Amino acid sequence: MFESLQDIVSICETEGKKFWYVVLQDDIQERHITEKESLDTMKLTWQAMLDAAKDYDASLRSNSGLVGGDGAKMEAYRINASTQSLCGDFVMSVITGALQMGESNACMKRIVAAPTAGACGVLPAVLVPYYNQNRCSLDDIIHALYVAAGIGQVIAYRASISGAAGGCQAEIGSASAMAAGALTFLQGGNASHHGRRSVCKEDGRRFRQPRDRRVQLRGQRGLPGQGRQDRPSRARRVPHRPRQRGAAEDRPRGQGPAAGTGHVRLHVRLRSHGRRSAHDPRQRPDRRRSLRR
Repeated sequence: MFESLQDIVSICETEGKKFWYVVLQDDIQERHITEKESLDTMKLTWQAMLDAAKDYDASLRSNSGLVGGDGAKMEAYRINASTQSLCGDFVMSVITGALQMGESNACMKRIVAAPTAGACGVLPAVLVPYYNQNRCSLDDIIHALYVAAGIGQVIAYRASISGAAGGCQAEIGSASAMAAGALTFLQGGNASHHGRRSVCKEDGRRFRQPRDRRVQLRGQRGLPGQGRQDRPSRARRVPHRPRQRGAAEDRPRGQGPAAGTGHVRLHVRLRSHGRRSAHDPRQRPDRRRSLRR
């Protein structure tokens, strides 16, 4: 398990390995599996992302009736007005994919929690259009997923990926950082670029350089390729404080697959459409009748 991005970058620089391969080796050591087994698992995860994006159903609605159909509207807008959009076709595809995946999650369909179910739409929204436009090979996508998993692991260890504990910044913010690192890798970035301009977080607080120091660094960096770059080693290193761990029933959403751990993997969650959660009162009609009696 890595405690910081700098730990990964240091191994890359000293041993001459790629960022994704360092994360792959860590997964092999942690789960006591072979390299082929780890790669096969990641390929299954990627296929699940592709299937979830392909199987979007605009006719489905969530149990509340509030979620569903907006992804189809955005898709129609992207197709009919792509030349008028200020974002461009790729960014519009990202927005559309994120909406559709989020709706599939709300409608209890099969999604990939990356790193959580609430942020399931971010990573595939970026990578699926990139892959479908033939910008990279399957191996490149698999390697990019390892880069994303490594970044998510560091965030989970140093801060939190729980929306209940850290809000949207913990879920969507973490997934966005993972997607940014994966996209940087696909665009030819090296190990130091994956953590570029990263912000260390702990217990919901953001730690940044003082404003005058940031301005000074920005002036020294200049344009890309000129001057020095903002590497993870220059980010303020915050000592990790283990979060308080009480009983599972005392922690918000403490039953999830990543609860109580600092290790992040991309989980495939299987959900059947129409099922209600155990705490839904509509799921227990017999109990309500007995209380009325």
